[in-house]
Amino acid sequence: MPKRVQAQVTLPAVRHGWQTLKLSTGRRPRITSDNRISVMDVIEATGYTNPSEVWDRLKRDYPQVEKLVNDFQFPGRGQRRTPVTDRKGFLEILTLVPGRPGDMTRHELVDKYTRYLDGDVSMIEEMIDRQDNVEDLERVKARADARLSQKILGAAIKDCGGTNTKRANTYATVNGRNNLAVLGAQAKAIQAVGGNSSTRDNTLVDKVRLSLIHTTEMLEAHSLGSGEVRGHLAIVRTCDTVASDIESLRRKHGISDVLATH
Repeated sequence: MPKRVQAQVTLPAVRHGWQTLKLSTGRRPRITSDNRISVMDVIEATGYTNPSEVWDRLKRDYPQVEKLVNDFQFPGRGQRRTPVTDRKGFLEILTLVPGRPGDMTRHELVDKYTRYLDGDVSMIEEMIDRQDNVEDLERVKARADARLSQKILGAAIKDCGGTNTKRANTYATVNGRNNLAVLGAQAKAIQAVGGNSSTRDNTLVDKVRLSLIHTTEMLEAHSLGSGEVRGHLAIVRTCDTVASDIESLRRKHGISDVLATH
């Protein structure tokens, strides 16, 4: 069994950068200019004093790990070609390391993935807290607003007697007309070009257009809340009035159709 000392590596090191790692010898891990890390140093950081033996064992038991690495020779006297890996490879290798380090990594990754599958909103809050890029934060806010307005409008359509049948699908009809008004194209056309199954997550739909979607749906929900709108046709007519106003405003301020340049 390979010899171990107290482990130094933790998963936050993956998030905060390799520079937070410290090896048992006191030195920092070897890192390439494109931010790949020495596999031997990764293994050593888990507490093993003979990383080459552990690496040979991993290659024997899990041959796929060799696809995660490239050989690289760091500068300096006595340096030899050694395997290096990126962040994804770091995580995968860490899960396979024998003993407690691998157990801890697997447990934390399973916990996080389970939270993701369950739609745990605290994960979103954690990611927002770690985000410093203003544009990314603006995009997250616009996307959250657009999701909220979608749910609010859906509830308003239901309260007004909207239908969801092949003959008359109120939800799909309103959504389709909103896409034409706000984005200038139907969902399928946008998805075909932008390469995402969700229109609101499409790379073509920027934060300004997401904000317009939010505004359109909130105004439509407000208009439907008068209590006087009932049934499929009345709902569609009411929402069309709002969507038409938004389209005029969009064009007045020079916001083009999303497919105008594609």
